[in-house]
Amino acid sequence: MNTRFDSDEWITAQGEYILVSNLETSHLINILKMFIKQPLRTISMLIKDIERLDDHTRGDVWSKNNRNGVKKESIREITKMKPEECVEYALTSTLGVTMLKELNTRGVDVKNIITFMKEGE
Repeated sequence: MNTRFDSDEWITAQGEYILVSNLETSHLINILKMFIKQPLRTISMLIKDIERLDDHTRGDVWSKNNRNGVKKESIREITKMKPEECVEYALTSTLGVTMLKELNTRGVDVKNIITFMKEGE
């Protein structure tokens, strides 16, 4: 079961798909800040993606390492994650890694920015 975190595109609140490479640097930093400071928002995005799937989706239940699955069981697995697990999942997902790499190519000291976000502004 794939979610927005398995892609190199950001989905806006209006449902528009934008390649990470087309987002402004400040927007990328703000998205990463959301991943780090608001892990419950990551859970909400995952649930939203799962609930949009066809009810007859077959396969394994979503987990951090296996994203095939059934809605109810998948949502149960997602909501079992601890806040630090949500942060790690978001940052190591395809989407997170793509954003971190893009920021790095733009000259952002990603490690320092993440430290700021984790320790406070």
